[in-house]
Amino acid sequence: MGNNMKILRFLKSKTWYQQLAIVSFLLLSGAALLNVLTPKPSPATPFMQNSDGTTTTYTDLTFSSTSPKLPEELPLGKVVTTTNLDVEIIKPLEELYRLDQTSADSGIWLGPRFSMSQNSKNKQLTLSLNAPLETKATVTKEGAISQAESYLAELYPTLSLKAQTENVMLLDRGPELQESKRTEAPLARIFLSPSLADYPIVFGYNFFPAFEVYVGAEGIEKITITPPIVSVEQTTTVKTITAGAALENLKQTGGGILSARHPDLNIVDKTLLQTGEFSSVTVEYRVGAQSAAIPMYRFKGEFTTSAGEKISGEVLTPAVELGF
Repeated sequence: MGNNMKILRFLKSKTWYQQLAIVSFLLLSGAALLNVLTPKPSPATPFMQNSDGTTTTYTDLTFSSTSPKLPEELPLGKVVTTTNLDVEIIKPLEELYRLDQTSADSGIWLGPRFSMSQNSKNKQLTLSLNAPLETKATVTKEGAISQAESYLAELYPTLSLKAQTENVMLLDRGPELQESKRTEAPLARIFLSPSLADYPIVFGYNFFPAFEVYVGAEGIEKITITPPIVSVEQTTTVKTITAGAALENLKQTGGGILSARHPDLNIVDKTLLQTGEFSSVTVEYRVGAQSAAIPMYRFKGEFTTSAGEKISGEVLTPAVELGF
């Protein structure tokens, strides 16, 4: 009380404009102190939008499987180099398979055994045999992985590419390729990509990693290359979270839908998806805004729309604590 009276007597001894200046100074000082003491909001969570740029607000998200065992911390990364597609990727293929581009902007290359095409929008390349092989020889998953890794290491020695061993699929030939239930098959599909902390790195909302390779007993039969292909270096480490905690975060941030597929192949309005029931999850790095590489959970399962319709799909959300 005594201190308050002293302050009042001090103010009364001043002219009105001196009083105004003193009060204004005190108010500004208080506001500055409050700004310092108030916790800053976390940076925007990566991939808060869906792959088509829309946003989704969820009412419920559940996960019915086991959360992957992650280390207590995982590194974040940043892009240090981006491969020159024409010089570092296309030119070695042209030289190896004697490919000639039909015209400067055609996006088509022809060769004696292989041909190649390029998507004009996303620059994706597809190299494949001109004629299917007539052979009954088979490959194992291990043999196909070894072939694919050796092939790409020789073709692109400056790239460090790692096979996703858990996603290798053996295939039977026919009018359409079908997954084989045997331990050996005529063909194997393998995904390969740059990696960080032994997890694959995928760019943006790309559905597949950088390299999709089909290997038969006689060698490489088809390759799909999805740019950009980046090299990443570690910047810092961040604490990981469980799959369940990641879904709770996703309910707060929204978005993150990588794909949503209607059974009739109709276009799905992602803004109408309200709930999600996910049955499997993997971990991969995604390169997003500011060229940052973030470890993400990739959930697969089923969405439900506001009208009660079931839609299969996948969603991305960080596998580390928010606010890094």
